[in-house]
Amino acid sequence: MVAANTIALLTLLPALALAAVSPNHDSALARSNAHRGNAPRAIGSAQSRSRRRGQCRVRPAATEASAAAPAPTEESATPAEESTTPAEESTPTEESTTTTGSEDEAQTEGDSQAADTTEQPTTSASAEQEAESTPVNNNLAALPNSNSGLLYTTGPCGDNQPDADHPNGQQWWFNCGIDDNGWNPPFLTFDQIKYQDLAADGIYAPCAPYFDKFYAASGKYNIPPIMIAAIAMQESTCQPELTGGGGEAGMMQLLGSNCDGAPNGDCYDVDFNIDRGVYYLRDRIDANGGSVLLGMGAYNGWEKGMTRGDVYEKANTWGCFAQQNLDYMEQTLNGWLQNQYGYERGSINNRKDC
Repeated sequence: MVAANTIALLTLLPALALAAVSPNHDSALARSNAHRGNAPRAIGSAQSRSRRRGQCRVRPAATEASAAAPAPTEESATPAEESTTPAEESTPTEESTTTTGSEDEAQTEGDSQAADTTEQPTTSASAEQEAESTPVNNNLAALPNSNSGLLYTTGPCGDNQPDADHPNGQQWWFNCGIDDNGWNPPFLTFDQIKYQDLAADGIYAPCAPYFDKFYAASGKYNIPPIMIAAIAMQESTCQPELTGGGGEAGMMQLLGSNCDGAPNGDCYDVDFNIDRGVYYLRDRIDANGGSVLLGMGAYNGWEKGMTRGDVYEKANTWGCFAQQNLDYMEQTLNGWLQNQYGYERGSINNRKDC
């Protein structure tokens, strides 16, 4: 009996063993199928992150290889699951970002150098155009900012007799001939005439905002800056919008053809007005053989050969302001050019009641 039971038990053991193994096998297949289904979605997710970040570049070869990879087998399921972790932690992405950053920095530096190289010719071209549009009187030596001291010289009316209050000579010497045969001034150049540095804290304070324009015109036309300021003060007290009694325009009181070529026809344009006024003074000096006094006189309405009687006749005919200011040379040469208020000077005062 016992032997028969033992044989029956041995017969049942293989069936029991097979029943015990089958559930585990089905579970393993289920896990393998799950990995095969998730692996493509994990790859797609990594690619999506790369596209969203933008700055991270995915090499085309790697992308194609990943897209073409077959579904993992049971043996490759575990490595695929493990490779998901680096993709989620973006370790390869960080390495790619570092490399790309270095490439971007190098490219940025290269672009900056290229930009610098491109800008330099532009600046040079601009400077060349500016130089071409700014004519310079190359026939004249550059003048110093000041030429102080006393001038000792002679002229048609004798020695100029300078002193501390009259560094360029006496008024009668500048007005030589005006009381007899007509005005015949001594020949003087800016190299001879005594003048001071242009100061912004004194009588020329109203002109201070325009000093840069005075200096630019000085270099262009070889006229001392203080001479330009002196004309602007006497003509308009450096008021760019002033209109004279005869329709004279702007700071330098231009009239007629001197306004030709003004931007948009605006003779009051301060840059144009100053430049054209200084140009006109230089032109009058050059037209009179380099005589500064004849050039100054022409700017202010003086004429070689005029007499005191001629001047008074204008006042009687056309009004007080029509006559030339016979103190003009004294006021300019011994006043304005010395940083002094010129209107306080002069002995004739023929316009004091105008």
